[in-house]
Amino acid sequence: MSNTKKPSGKSDKEKVTDDKQKNSSNHSSDVQKQQPQQATEAAGRQSATTETPASTPKQSAEAAAAAAAPPSSGVSYLVVRLVGLAIIASALIYLIVQKKPAPTSPTEDPTAATNTTEDYSASSLEIIDLQEGTGALLESGATVSLHYRGTFTDGSAFDDSYGRNQPITIVLGAGQVIAGWDQGLVGMKVGGKRKLVIPPELAYGVEGRPPAIPPSSTLIFEIEALSAEAPPQAPTPASEGN
Repeated sequence: MSNTKKPSGKSDKEKVTDDKQKNSSNHSSDVQKQQPQQATEAAGRQSATTETPASTPKQSAEAAAAAAAPPSSGVSYLVVRLVGLAIIASALIYLIVQKKPAPTSPTEDPTAATNTTEDYSASSLEIIDLQEGTGALLESGATVSLHYRGTFTDGSAFDDSYGRNQPITIVLGAGQVIAGWDQGLVGMKVGGKRKLVIPPELAYGVEGRPPAIPPSSTLIFEIEALSAEAPPQAPTPASEGN
């Protein structure tokens, strides 16, 4: 009886086992391939759930206004501070307006009151006779010839007829010169010398006369009366008999 050889191929049982191992290996490979994809999808879903929706322009403006608005107590404090500052400013303005500069004193000794012939207290004009005259009286309407020297309160000169050797001739009281002259020269006599301390309101005012006279300048004049011609007399009415 001849020997019977076993078939060289695997048995059915071994084939089943090999198939199971292959399927398991393929499944593991598929799982490994799917894990990165699943992780990416999970991260995307988490990002989508945590992402804040974009606010509208109106919502942004309302949020900015709410953040910028101070608390109610802060607003009240600010209002109180502003009211207080306004009151202080009003008081300071009132004090500044009420306070007027004192008239400038003449350069001579102020105790020499006997030299002062007249004091225009209403206008703060100061009149000081430096030398009594003996000639004709200077009165309103008279034509007078004068020498003068004008200085500021610091002593600096701004005009001088002596230096020009050219006296000035005016009709007194006719508004041809500053008001301080028209008021301050009345009553003077020819040959006399008089000092006038004239405030801005009787000189060139707050505007001044640039560049020679700065604004709001107090002016000091030393004036000498050279001649005076009385104003013309009004004609006498004709008598009824003539």
